Amino acid sequence: MIPVSSTIWSPAARELCNHLWQSTLFALVVALLALALRNYPARARYWLWMAASAKFLIPFFLLIAAGSHFARVTHATPARTNSYFAIAAMSQPFTDTSVLDSPVAPQPASPHQRFTWPAALVTLWFLGLSAVLTSWFIQWRRISNFRRQAVPLHEGRVVEILRRIEQLAHITRPIAVLSSRGSMEPGVFGVLRPVLLWPESILPHLDDAHLEGVLAHEAAHVRRRDNLTSLLHMLVEAIFWFHPLVWWMESQLVKERERACDEEVLLLCRQPQAYAESILKVCELCMESPLTCVSGITGADLKRRIGQIMTASIARKLGVGARLLLLSAGIVAVGVPIMLGQMRGARVVAAVKASARAGAGAMSFAARVWSPIEPEPSAPSNTLIVLPPVREFQMKEPVELAQVEAAFAQTGKQPKLLTNADVIEMSRAGVPESTIILAIQNTPVKFDVSKEGILALHAAGVTEPVVNQMLRAATPQKQSGPSFGVATGSFPVKDAAGKTVRFSAWIKTENVANGYAGLWWRVDGPGEGTNRPTLAFDNSWARYIDGKPDTGDGTVRGATGTTPWTLYEIELPVDKTASNINFGVLFSGTGTAWVDSMKVELDGEPYSNPQIDFDFETPNAKGFYTGCGGYAGCTDYKVGIDDTVSYYGHQSLKMQYVGGGAVSPAQSTACAWPELKPSPVNLDFSQGNVGSAPPGWLLGPPPRAPAYEAVIAPANQCHGSPQCATLHSSSGPLSFLYQDLDAAPYRGQTLTYRAFVRVDPTLQGVARLLVRVHRKDCSTTFLDNMANRPVVSGEWGAYEIQAPIAADAYHIEFGVQLVGTGALWIDQISMEYKSALGN
Repeated sequence: MIPVSSTIWSPAARELCNHLWQSTLFALVVALLALALRNYPARARYWLWMAASAKFLIPFFLLIAAGSHFARVTHATPARTNSYFAIAAMSQPFTDTSVLDSPVAPQPASPHQRFTWPAALVTLWFLGLSAVLTSWFIQWRRISNFRRQAVPLHEGRVVEILRRIEQLAHITRPIAVLSSRGSMEPGVFGVLRPVLLWPESILPHLDDAHLEGVLAHEAAHVRRRDNLTSLLHMLVEAIFWFHPLVWWMESQLVKERERACDEEVLLLCRQPQAYAESILKVCELCMESPLTCVSGITGADLKRRIGQIMTASIARKLGVGARLLLLSAGIVAVGVPIMLGQMRGARVVAAVKASARAGAGAMSFAARVWSPIEPEPSAPSNTLIVLPPVREFQMKEPVELAQVEAAFAQTGKQPKLLTNADVIEMSRAGVPESTIILAIQNTPVKFDVSKEGILALHAAGVTEPVVNQMLRAATPQKQSGPSFGVATGSFPVKDAAGKTVRFSAWIKTENVANGYAGLWWRVDGPGEGTNRPTLAFDNSWARYIDGKPDTGDGTVRGATGTTPWTLYEIELPVDKTASNINFGVLFSGTGTAWVDSMKVELDGEPYSNPQIDFDFETPNAKGFYTGCGGYAGCTDYKVGIDDTVSYYGHQSLKMQYVGGGAVSPAQSTACAWPELKPSPVNLDFSQGNVGSAPPGWLLGPPPRAPAYEAVIAPANQCHGSPQCATLHSSSGPLSFLYQDLDAAPYRGQTLTYRAFVRVDPTLQGVARLLVRVHRKDCSTTFLDNMANRPVVSGEWGAYEIQAPIAADAYHIEFGVQLVGTGALWIDQISMEYKSALGN
């Protein structure tokens, strides 16, 4: 054994060192076997080297653990010979002797003695891995460019000869041929569906015999699946880039691979001179492939290959002796570790039973969990060996996070009911707080908000904002407010931070009225929960950046009416400080809309993500939460995949207004507005005390407190009144103070809404008066939020809105909006109504 201090070497480091030296020894044994089989077919040596490569990916301790799992226990501990201890020591040479040899527990190292070299080594390994992968990626892109620019060949000499060779080689799937203008040698590109890249410039220089040799060589690569095996070894090289042996193994693999193909060509064509000439011509006219996983014809030791081809030295077949040698090597490589594991497993169980009988104390084992067992020193047969207890570990089934995935749009699935257990699982799984809140807001819930339930949530580490959101969701509420259909995705912040995003999609509509179908994108800044500022927002109607309205704000830029497939897009900056990004498509009003072929560009470069189905070709719109939003329990919109309509591909996302029971908009009662007042109240804010919320006024949109608040302000902050109101927001993007009125007494009249408003000079945004009039079916008959004339002054100013109240109006909403972060003050509100006759 090689003793290593436990204060320096962790168990993971010891396992890594054991694995490295075992794999190195295995590769050296393979080298000796390959030397012994040098006069036999190259394919045998090739697979020997592939076994050596695979050994770097399969540690011996996995085989030992497998053997331990099948261990059988007898009443007597099996006798252990010297060979057993030799194998045991060889399997785990790096051990922690500080614990085994010393009766005193090791003392912790002082801060001055602690090394940070493990982190430095991990960083160095990662840098090397990145360098290797980057180099290969650049080379792959180069070859991919040849592949994209190539054109298919369906006829001609190359195709005819290749099809004849495929029949002779018993290749059932025809190999596609692409003609390339590049100068790279003929090569097989691809792993699962390989294609032959053929440089058109060499065709005039090769006669049929030469073509036959080159094509037979490439067909051999396809039949042997050389690109796949080469890719596996490239994985080994990437992980163990620091080990010189793996790079030397690559040269051996390429050499034996090319020699194996040469042997197949000579058996198939039997024209060694023409074949050798074809290789030389390709070398003269083309460049060699830069990647080993793109199989060409000119690789390996060319001079040696040509000599072997010209002498027609076909290797003899494997005899009985050679086969027995390979079989024995395989049994030793696989069987010995498994046998060792069985012996160790029997020892462990027997020792535990013996210890229990001797009163040595309880030892517990976890089902299906096997810890590495340190090799023991040789001991007399009459000595009871007590092994260290195996750490208990309870095997846990994979966590079911369908609810989480639906919440932050990873699978498109939607749970039936969200429970306390689901929220606890989200928190423990590290799901962002904002994502959990989004799930609660958009999913039917069944929460236990009793005293015991709340205490259990806090004990499990669920944050206070999430618990507050659960309380709100569990409180029975009347359905209220306008609703909308939505598809919401969560975008990786790290991919977009510091860039400009262009988000586009094709939209088709049918009879869309009182609303629109459009795109939306929101970028949140740093902070926790609802206290994060919104840095940029666009929903194809409202648009603001850094809390300030931007060009297009207040203008509907989505699809309305009945329209064919039309491309829509929005563009926003993503600040480097962004902490959360949500995006998607929304649909308000009545009718039907289809969305397809979404596209995201970052600084002009197309973006793709396998976790997000931008084309809606998966069954459940992977990467998006889909459903109805606006209020708890909303069922007014049906959102899902439609396989009958599409712009591109076979499917699209369909968003349809169904009106809570598939009734017509005129019959819909989804907007049961609560407490519609017959007339406005407390317009002068005289009711209520300074510092408290103004009675009769509502704060929205729910549920965003404590991100913003509205309180009564004292006289020194008002415009000549004893009291006024102030609205303050710490995170944006939008808050408002408002009242809901019954429109029936005012139908057919014109409302003039006036108020004095000022803003905090440091406000990162604007203030706006608001009047909105709805019909009973939630459709809007009038809206003015001063989008084209916002309040930006720190001085008091008079502002007004004139709103016609339609004959079928049902609800009037009026108040003041704060867009961005900061504060506004409002005073001396007045409401005047004038009929069409001027009364």
